[in-house]
Amino acid sequence: MVDLYIKHEDEDNHLPIDVEKTLVKKTSFLMEKLGVEKLTIFFCEVETIKNLNKDFRNQDKPTDILSFNNSSEIDNAGDIDESNFGELAVCLEICKKQALEYQLLFIEELMRLVVHGLVHITGKDHQNDEDEQVMLAQEIQLLDLIEFKDLY
Repeated sequence: MVDLYIKHEDEDNHLPIDVEKTLVKKTSFLMEKLGVEKLTIFFCEVETIKNLNKDFRNQDKPTDILSFNNSSEIDNAGDIDESNFGELAVCLEICKKQALEYQLLFIEELMRLVVHGLVHITGKDHQNDEDEQVMLAQEIQLLDLIEFKDLY
């Protein structure tokens, strides 16, 4: 069983119901496959993601998605819980623009970004060409599993 939470910075700017249902169903499935037990997806504005990118990656510019992970959590008793959990910050405005630019449906671009973030949460990164190829191959495989094909 996985715990998936969806948060919106702008409470008046939610995902369409059908998009959110697909997001929750497909992401929960992938979380189980990857062993990610807890995940929060935070939908934010351009300025917020820019600030997060500056604070955490030292890049003073907006981005489409940021991933934050933690492989151990201290519970109330002080014991370590070895569950895997993370948070994704997604800029809806940038996601929508990229979907148009890449000629994808909004849900396709959103799932592409979420899968990218999930792969980061599991410890992969793209610091060099070889790592980027490994990460991309895993993203394509995961997208195929949830029936989102040919997004790259």
